[in-house]
Amino acid sequence: MKKNIKFELAGKKYSVDVERQGDSLTIENEGKTITVNLLEGERKAPKPRPQVAAAAAPAAPSAPAPSAVTPTAGSGDVVAPMTGTIKEIKVSKGDKVSESQLVVIMEAMKMDIEVFSPISGTVVEVYLGPGSSVKENQPVVKLA
Repeated sequence: MKKNIKFELAGKKYSVDVERQGDSLTIENEGKTITVNLLEGERKAPKPRPQVAAAAAPAAPSAPAPSAVTPTAGSGDVVAPMTGTIKEIKVSKGDKVSESQLVVIMEAMKMDIEVFSPISGTVVEVYLGPGSSVKENQPVVKLA
């Protein structure tokens, strides 16, 4: 299954499609494709990290209140591109958001992952806060 990963390296932003096939990764960016072989230690599936209770993670003073509902992804949702932990929510309920605006920073595989809005709209719900665990394709912010 292909995953789109957006990241910043040396001040330049990238959006790449990555697909794992056995012990290799195929990476596509701007019409170019490269295949890399995983090193011995990376070939095994990662062990799940123990989940930390949301109450144990300190929330930033300006952190939005997370919703008690675990929604399913819809067309106006900003979703996590992979399993990880929410580091920072850059928007609040009622904020106007433009397409491709940075809305969430999450941590996955010891890297900061920037999550951008797929559409323009207004934030109607923030489902999770900093320190929350998130699964791939789980909605984080709802836009209308």
